[in-house]
Amino acid sequence: MKSGVGNGPPSDALLSVGDEVFVPGEGSRTAVLATGDVRAGTLRRVLGRCETAAVAVQAAAAVAGTLVVVVSRSDGPNALRAVEDVLDA
Repeated sequence: MKSGVGNGPPSDALLSVGDEVFVPGEGSRTAVLATGDVRAGTLRRVLGRCETAAVAVQAAAAVAGTLVVVVSRSDGPNALRAVEDVLDA
């Protein structure tokens, strides 16, 4: 989990979607990262858990064994639990 995520230069990106580039140390969001055996289906289940827990996801992606979910700082712990629950299932 990385706190202080915001917008910044593409060279430092944790996640880039369209014109939005999320980088550490630049803002008030939190990014939850997972690596390993994660795929698009894993992300789908994480997003479902986040929706059930009323966590507002601002951006998310899963590519090549890496999953990133960007949420508000206050939603960070619940987003982390959602990712952990899916990976532990």
